[in-house]
Amino acid sequence: MVWGLPQGLIFLGVILAIGSFAAWGYLYFVAMPRPNSFTVSKEALEKITPAIAWEYWVSIRQGMPTQPSPDIANFVYRTQVTRKRIKFALVGGLAGLGLIVGGMCMPRTQAIT
Repeated sequence: MVWGLPQGLIFLGVILAIGSFAAWGYLYFVAMPRPNSFTVSKEALEKITPAIAWEYWVSIRQGMPTQPSPDIANFVYRTQVTRKRIKFALVGGLAGLGLIVGGMCMPRTQAIT
């Protein structure tokens, strides 16, 4: 079988789509930063003194801080960078699908065998 332009576009589109969607899957399911879960054990709550509880209460009443802490800022930055990479991978995957559709819509020519 002789390949023409339509088969070449379909092949190129399949390679591009598979690579891009594999990168998307890795970035979304594996590399996406996850926030640290903050849990307080029951034992730790029982050991809190009234003075420490009062300090927490005063800091809570002052409201949310206007600037994020360094670890939260790092988490937000890493999340934004990963989301940009995910968008790039999705654009590549859609371009691959476009090549596949373009190759399928091209008129077939008779191959000389």
